[in-house]
Amino acid sequence: MIPKLYKNIDITIVQILSNLGINMNNKILFTVLLSATVFALSACAPEVGSKAWCDDMNEKSKSDWTASEADEYAKNCVFKQKD
Repeated sequence: MIPKLYKNIDITIVQILSNLGINMNNKILFTVLLSATVFALSACAPEVGSKAWCDDMNEKSKSDWTASEADEYAKNCVFKQKD
């Protein structure tokens, strides 16, 4: 038997905010602020292929690299071509 606590695990953010007593105007504000925060944090990553990006990749465990990161690393950090 599933404990009562885990029966409704599919609670949405809107339901959680409603349960906390947050009204619709605050939900919209919360959504806008959350989106702005995510956007701002994603803009902090260095540009792929830059020296800073290569340095970050050197610090990152190679087992955590994606295939495209490994490809970009090889192109931009190992076999960098001078124009």
